[in-house]
Amino acid sequence: MPGSSAKRQSQDLVLPHEKRLRIEPGQQNAERGGDEASSNTDKADQICRECRKIDFEGIFSEDLRSSQLHKIWGGRYFALPHIHPQSNCPLCRFFYHTRIPPSDETEVDPLYILRVFPAKNELGAWQLDFDNSPGFVVVPARDRQYRFNYQDNSGIIMELSNTPHAFCGRQIQPQVDLSLLKGWLEFCNINHRTLCGKFGPRLPQGFRVIDCLTRRIVSWETVARPKSYIALSYVWGNHVKDATTSKDSPLGPLHATIEDAILLTTGLGYQYLWIDRYCISQDNPIEKQLQIQNMNTIYEQSVVTIIAAAGDDPYYGLPGVSATPRKSQPHVKIGSRTLISTPYAKNEILQSKWNSRGWTYQEGLLSRRRLVFTDTQIYFQCNSMHCLESIYAPLEILHTFKNNRMRDQVEMSRVFPLRGLGKYPKHLADRLNEYLERSLTFEKDILDAFRGILTAFEREFSSPVKSFCGIPIFCGTLSTVNLEALVFGLSWSPRYKDDRKPKRRLGFPSWTWAGWELSQIVFHSAGSRQRIAALKRLKSLVDVSAEYLDGLVLPWNGNQDQILAQEGMGTFPVFLRICGLTLDVRIYPDGRISATEDEGGIVEHLMVQLSTRAFRKCAVQHTRSAYNIKEGKDGPLPFTFLVISHSDYELVLLLLYHPENSLGFERIDAWHVQKSPVESDLKSKIIVPESLRGWIRREVSIR
Repeated sequence: MPGSSAKRQSQDLVLPHEKRLRIEPGQQNAERGGDEASSNTDKADQICRECRKIDFEGIFSEDLRSSQLHKIWGGRYFALPHIHPQSNCPLCRFFYHTRIPPSDETEVDPLYILRVFPAKNELGAWQLDFDNSPGFVVVPARDRQYRFNYQDNSGIIMELSNTPHAFCGRQIQPQVDLSLLKGWLEFCNINHRTLCGKFGPRLPQGFRVIDCLTRRIVSWETVARPKSYIALSYVWGNHVKDATTSKDSPLGPLHATIEDAILLTTGLGYQYLWIDRYCISQDNPIEKQLQIQNMNTIYEQSVVTIIAAAGDDPYYGLPGVSATPRKSQPHVKIGSRTLISTPYAKNEILQSKWNSRGWTYQEGLLSRRRLVFTDTQIYFQCNSMHCLESIYAPLEILHTFKNNRMRDQVEMSRVFPLRGLGKYPKHLADRLNEYLERSLTFEKDILDAFRGILTAFEREFSSPVKSFCGIPIFCGTLSTVNLEALVFGLSWSPRYKDDRKPKRRLGFPSWTWAGWELSQIVFHSAGSRQRIAALKRLKSLVDVSAEYLDGLVLPWNGNQDQILAQEGMGTFPVFLRICGLTLDVRIYPDGRISATEDEGGIVEHLMVQLSTRAFRKCAVQHTRSAYNIKEGKDGPLPFTFLVISHSDYELVLLLLYHPENSLGFERIDAWHVQKSPVESDLKSKIIVPESLRGWIRREVSIR
């Protein structure tokens, strides 16, 4: 705690592990400044003359309640051409090891400056009534990116202080301070009952936990009341043998992360720990699927989720709990004050292996409280506040009336979304695109690793959000999923970036995003209030049925609940049979479209609308890539347009392709054609059904 550490931590300098540093090649500035720093130093470990020019006393003597500090401090900077890692001056060495590298990685040996700024402004509390405090950062002098905000960097420099009502640096001890973690949890438990209270449905049948005292896996039904457990989220790794999951069997030797999680659970005063690899039966497919479908409940009901964001596998351990060390903080004593490096956690967590894995996405997002372990510190975030171990913050001042939640503008390197799932159903698209940036060891897990979030959205909002093979279906205020809502969900479009080539994911239909390896999807403002209201005006132009492996065909209308129930248990339709107006066309690599039966001029509208140009040009390229079509590279490919719906403003077409020797079509994309020719000299407007003359009504089977 800041109140007890400032005097005790009075050594001149502690450097971090060298692996934390970025050492640029050349060291031209360092060599140039090293001699100067040495010559200006009377004896070893004294502050050099150049560093003495930094007016720390003037900075700290300002009126800490002044509204002009952003001008007074924010306008000050000090040149640091002399800093060097081998300097005799401890302040030079401190500045060198806490510097932020240039945003341009090709820049070598930039000139550095020390910038000063109000900590309240940096951390989003400038409007709140409490003492300000100075923050510092060492940045490249010419890098405009580092002039006003440093949230996306590794951290800042603050004073190690015992001031109770201001932001200040906290000394991170080699071993985890359990009293600090308990304090965060207690503050949340007392004040955040609305947003962080235990809620939701019952845990799934067959739920089991690890008894940390007996080291056995036990049934939740046998646990005495009051019942509570902690959950663990970690990276399984690639070389870990299957875990023992038999009920009541002893666990035996465990990897470091698991052992540390058990130790931390008991240290926080709890007895039971849930770990998916040990507590979900891998031998019972029905029970396993039930647990997977209820991941949202499991993480929401846990007291807190321990997140192992340090290391790449379960052998690494939780830094600071037992044997795994934590990286030390650089700090230096200047007169009666101590400056300390206060690392931010955001980049460290976002760049971790844990944050790259698909399964861990819903584990972090759905937890109501999280303790994230990194190599430098512990980060805490619940549904109402977030805290850094490296920075002391006056929590009550940063909260709203009655401490219900932290004020929205407070930003102390926040990692997870402010509102968890989001405020509206439309935010499901944001969550899905964040998930698609992750990777999976087994592609077959693409839906299962996201099911908890789909279930959470279904339960969270008054306007129901159902899902069908991963496709979000926005139902408005309707209690059942009507055909218009399904068709709207089918109109998603894929996006590929960084020259990523489309690739089919085997085992999943082409009409769901889960059937493709892609970068992002677009729902065309799906889920917004305007769009949900527009569902009432959306007119479906098709009939849809689901065909299963045993030959069963279920029309969507009248059988929605049965179809969704089968999908929930992992049974997908073999075909989606859609009956509607179709048009066979040929599309060339340059985006030209040829069709002989388009009497109403839909193709002409497509050709002149700028919004479709990129999609037309990519249609052939993406299809050739996905189905490995090599012949006729300069020629067109045959496609089929299927009109599925229209509104007052647009016509929605599915772009279908029939692979050679396939039993059905495959969905490539969805195109949205504007009815009014606003981008062209066309005087005609698309009118349904007149503009669809020449199109043939038929049923197509889409795999």
